[in-house]
Amino acid sequence: MLSDLTAQDLAAMLRCDRAFNSSGSKPVWKMFLSKASVITSASMILDSIRELRLDVAKTVIFNDPTFIQMWFGRRLRPFLPAVSQDFLSCLATKTLNCSTYQSM
Repeated sequence: MLSDLTAQDLAAMLRCDRAFNSSGSKPVWKMFLSKASVITSASMILDSIRELRLDVAKTVIFNDPTFIQMWFGRRLRPFLPAVSQDFLSCLATKTLNCSTYQSM
């Protein structure tokens, strides 16, 4: 039941390594994101993704235009309007160059 979903459950779901083109992935994510909106928020999802994926990435990759376009131009784009202060503070620790900030 979605009302029993915890932050740890969300983190476990985000760690899932299901293939992007898997036939069941998209409907499951659509259901989760549409039904879970009453118990979670875009900023919580974004912070969870940051902790699971971005915090473990090597700092030098943050200045790679391909990496920035993939994450900030596509994967995280729907969540960026809800970016939290915590998310932005963590990005500030990544030693980003000017072109990276502009790309974001």
